[in-house]
Amino acid sequence: MTKPRYLEIDFLRGLSMLVMILIHTNAYHLSNKIAYLLWDYSQFAVPVFIFCSTYIFFQRPFAFDFKNLWNYLKKRLNRLLIPYYLFSVIFIFLVFLGEPQRITQKFLLGNFIFLDGMAINWLIVLFLFFTLIMPLLYYLEEKLKIVFYVFLFLSLSSSLFFMSGSLPFPYQLTMWLPWSLIIVFGIYFVRYKNTKWFLPATIIIALLVFLLTRQFQIMTNHSLVMYNNKYPPNLYHLSYGVFSIPLFYLIFKTHFLNFFPVRNLFIFLSKNSYTIYFIHYLVIYALTVLIKTLKFDWISFFIVVLVSTLIVQWSFNKTKNHFFSTLNKGPTI
Repeated sequence: MTKPRYLEIDFLRGLSMLVMILIHTNAYHLSNKIAYLLWDYSQFAVPVFIFCSTYIFFQRPFAFDFKNLWNYLKKRLNRLLIPYYLFSVIFIFLVFLGEPQRITQKFLLGNFIFLDGMAINWLIVLFLFFTLIMPLLYYLEEKLKIVFYVFLFLSLSSSLFFMSGSLPFPYQLTMWLPWSLIIVFGIYFVRYKNTKWFLPATIIIALLVFLLTRQFQIMTNHSLVMYNNKYPPNLYHLSYGVFSIPLFYLIFKTHFLNFFPVRNLFIFLSKNSYTIYFIHYLVIYALTVLIKTLKFDWISFFIVVLVSTLIVQWSFNKTKNHFFSTLNKGPTI
């Protein structure tokens, strides 16, 4: 049975992937004021991306029996780990070609355990944590609301703490707690999204929290740059993400996706978001390290990376489909 697609989520997740590519390409052109502003104010991409996974999970009932939980964990881990290790091998090969001095035991081990190597592997660590946290929160919100509210309090407290403090651990091991605010938000979004008050109230409250935390950052001489408030995320960064989610959701409601080419692009980006996340990073590495003679401004660099990523993803899909089609047919006599 084919699972239903949620077009509003395709839009949001497709948008987050498009913006994520823009962030990573503009990072090479921060001396340009427009590129810098787009890089900074596009940092809603990860909160939106996390929200989309949360929305899909909490949209459907989850049965808490051993078989269902085991199947869920097995499916999620395969979906997260197999593509990661596949692209990690390709990345290590590219590094061997372009920067062989980086190929050390620490580098190889770091790629394997997600704490070094590919700079983008922190998101895989986060989703591995969320693989366990989302079913847990589903259960707590249904059966043990007091414990659920305690978790919410701890998550909110951590996002406040990280505005001025830090823990003596790698951020990959601590970031799951403040990021969990997006999961909690997703639970209430699924429940109340069709009420008249929820979306506008969320936008107003999140905007007020963002402005208040921004003022706190100014008063305490902390950076206002979103990137500097993201690892791990604090309430300043998270409120910006929560503000963005219902805003773009409402944009979808204006039938923006009815324009056929835009609709297809966003659906393609959404359906292939996880592999596109890796592919665009490999494309950027190839263009900036292996092919150094090419020169781009921020616009052309974004376009070249985006188009190259889409072509590689399309080719990958065709090859994969052909392989499995041939495999299913079996040998011919």
